[in-house]
Amino acid sequence: RLFRKDLLDEHSVVYAFGVARHIETEEQWAERIGCTVYLFDPTPPAIEFMAAHAPSPKLVFDPIGVWTSSETLKFYNDNRAKVKNLSVINYYHGSTYVEAPCLTLVDIMKKYGHDHIDLLKMDIEGAALPILLHMLKETTIRPRQIVGALERPHIPYGATIGEALQVIRDKGILYKKLNAEGYRIVSHNVA
Repeated sequence: RLFRKDLLDEHSVVYAFGVARHIETEEQWAERIGCTVYLFDPTPPAIEFMAAHAPSPKLVFDPIGVWTSSETLKFYNDNRAKVKNLSVINYYHGSTYVEAPCLTLVDIMKKYGHDHIDLLKMDIEGAALPILLHMLKETTIRPRQIVGALERPHIPYGATIGEALQVIRDKGILYKKLNAEGYRIVSHNVA
C-alpha cells in the first residue's frame, strides 16, 4: 500500500501534483474517502484531459505547477517518441518546451487557505526530489503522508553521469531528512 487510508477522512487536505492523463487514483480517494482532492498540472496534455473529463465536484483542478520558487518555468517535452510528459527537470534533454506558472507549496497552501497537507502526491517527472528537499529544508510544511515518484535521469536518453550521480546523492539526503522528521518509507521501487 502506498498510503494509509485510516489517516484520511472527508476533511483531509489532499494535493496531487502531476495529472498528465490519469486521475483514477485521485477519483478513488475522493469517492471512497469523501475528501476534496486538489489536482495540479500546468501542462497542455493535462489541461486538455481535464477539460474533456467531467470529474467529481470533489476534484479541484488548478493548471499550475509546483516548484521551489513561484515563477514561470519552462516545461520541456520528452524527446522519447512514445512519451508525452513534460518536465522542468528535462532529464531527456528535449529541445521544445512550453512555459507555465508555478508556485511554491507555501503559496499554493495560502491560495487555498490550508494550514496543513494530509496527503501529498507527486508524479512530476523528476521535480519531486528538489521540491521535497526544499520543503524539508526551507519550510515547516510536513504532510502526514507523502507519495512521490522520484524519477531518475537515463543515460541512454541523453542524461549525463553527473546528473545521475547527483540524483543518487540527493535521494540519500532526502531519505535521511525524512527519517529525521519521523517519516517511515514503506515502499521504494527503482525504475
